Amino acid sequence: MSMHFVWGYMPNIAEGKDKMLHFWRQMSSLMRARLEGMAVVAYFPQTRAQQNTYNSALQDLADQLELGGEKRGPLVWKRFILATLYEHTRDDPQFMEEWRAIEPVLLPDMDGDGLHLIALTTKPLTRELAGIFLNLCHSYGDERGVRWKPQSLGRQEAANDASAAQREAA
Repeated sequence: MSMHFVWGYMPNIAEGKDKMLHFWRQMSSLMRARLEGMAVVAYFPQTRAQQNTYNSALQDLADQLELGGEKRGPLVWKRFILATLYEHTRDDPQFMEEWRAIEPVLLPDMDGDGLHLIALTTKPLTRELAGIFLNLCHSYGDERGVRWKPQSLGRQEAANDASAAQREAA
């Protein structure tokens, strides 16, 4: 008996449910026919390298700039940049379904003169949105003269070389 494969790719989390139902239907038809089957489904979220790069960039922003007249930590910068990303891409047809799947909530503040973006995180961002997030960090910092660490620019080899040189000098 030969093995039958069901292959699939989920480009983003918004399509996950529909794609998984499609794969299940294909697998269940194989099982009804008493055929051996295996489903292979791939989803390509942001990479670890992207996460490391933007976390480093957020630390550079926190170390060198003020936000709202005060120094803020990387988490505040993350929320600030992420809210800006959401505002600029939420109505873009390319990203609408992704944002809907992430389910951010926009609520009025208690005074009624502003808005708060709730339940928004970078974890479910796809590679493409994570790349845009990182570009937004860089463009904001570049306009304000941030001096980026090599890691913040995604130059891990340069960062490793710089670390080795610093260790040798010490």
